[in-house]
Amino acid sequence: MGRKPNAPKAARRARDHHQFRVAYPGLDEAAVLLRDQGDVEAIERALDQLEAGAESHPFADLLADATRSAKAKWLADRYVASSHLAERCRRLLDDVTASKDALRDELAAVLYVPDEVAEYERRFLARLTAAGIGQPDLHTGGRKLADAVATFIKQYNVIRRDQGGQTAPDDYADVLPLTAWSELPRQFAGVEVVDVEDPKLLGVCPLPPETDIAKYTEDGHRPPLEATRRETVRAWSAIIESWCKRKGRNLAPIDSAVWALLLSHYMQPDTSNLSNLEAIEIQSPWSDEGVVRLKDVARGDPQAKPLSSQPETA
Repeated sequence: MGRKPNAPKAARRARDHHQFRVAYPGLDEAAVLLRDQGDVEAIERALDQLEAGAESHPFADLLADATRSAKAKWLADRYVASSHLAERCRRLLDDVTASKDALRDELAAVLYVPDEVAEYERRFLARLTAAGIGQPDLHTGGRKLADAVATFIKQYNVIRRDQGGQTAPDDYADVLPLTAWSELPRQFAGVEVVDVEDPKLLGVCPLPPETDIAKYTEDGHRPPLEATRRETVRAWSAIIESWCKRKGRNLAPIDSAVWALLLSHYMQPDTSNLSNLEAIEIQSPWSDEGVVRLKDVARGDPQAKPLSSQPETA
């Protein structure tokens, strides 16, 4: 007796069911419970397990005459692949969201930091306002106005310096600090800086670490100039000595006086006596290995009492 006509179809169904059961045993068992007992939750549990352990697998196109088991396996393959892709997308979204939140916090922290505007810049803007320059003038000027103002300031400073050294303006706080001690003029405030060809190299006074006296005050503001060079040096020496105590730095009182003079280089020259500072060897502002001394060329009576390294008492 030959095979019945439906034998090939039955064999195909048996093969497909075997492949489906081997690939997805849990889903096959759930399908049995669904068909025999109407247990819908068994299918839900099986699908959740598939999704939890999803891995991407390649799959072929579904044939038009596929059996139920073949169609079930094909759909399960697609479901697993989609679950795998969805899980990867979720992880990627979590990573991007975490990165975005971190960037948001960092950006807010950066924007919270105020702009670093020096005190002399604030005072200059206040003087512009007092001179009648307001927001409409500055807001509409843009780059061209900034370039024009910068050109004027540079020309103004060149002319002012050519008139005999760096003289003090109406308010010395308008003077821009030196960006480095190498910019210190050879002559300033009635003092000349001379190179020492044969230095003793004993207790050479170092250059101040900052070029602006405001860096040494407790409130960050520049102190006023006194009536004479000598009085200014004495007053600012006390500021520097207080700074040394706060920073735990040892500096001889006479060196504090030298620092005070260097930091007040924009003073007007006068005849007050600074001759006591002439004996101090100082690190050269222009050479790492060089040594210089100060020469008071503006003092009056050579017999006048020199500046003491200690404050005078009443």
